[in-house]
Amino acid sequence: VGTILMIGIIVPAIAVFAISFTNIVTTQRAMMDAQITVMQRFKEYMDEIYFYFSPEYDNVNHTLNITDEYPSNRAIDVTHRPTCHVNVSDEDGSNLVVSFFEFEYNPVNEVWKKDIFCESNNTVEWKYENADQGNVTYYWRVAVYDGTTTTKSEIYSFRTYTSEHPTP
Repeated sequence: VGTILMIGIIVPAIAVFAISFTNIVTTQRAMMDAQITVMQRFKEYMDEIYFYFSPEYDNVNHTLNITDEYPSNRAIDVTHRPTCHVNVSDEDGSNLVVSFFEFEYNPVNEVWKKDIFCESNNTVEWKYENADQGNVTYYWRVAVYDGTTTTKSEIYSFRTYTSEHPTP
């Protein structure tokens, strides 16, 4: 009777252990699958980054150019919320990342707003949404990165037209 009673306790305990072990293995498999998925996505991301910043054959990094800024520096009577744009180019034709910055209240507190990936010799634009007050001076700049070097533009300023003008 003692052995039968003991088997009655041990068999359910083994069944509970087997179910728990199966749950642990299933959970670990799910975690491994999730980790593999994350690693695959990271690899795809890194492949895309490598595409944008592939090494040049001559190993010489050429000058990054920022031109044709709009609104031009110290422009006046600019529309509220203008679409700012610049032309960016790299002499060696590298793909570029262009970052737009605006400044809060003065040209000291730089705030990043947007990154744009593009090929060399392109015009990139960004809407200055915070330039919504009349007769106020706003400041902005861009930074261009080619995978090796970052070049920053000067800090541009523009003054919006007074509130009496019709909103565009």
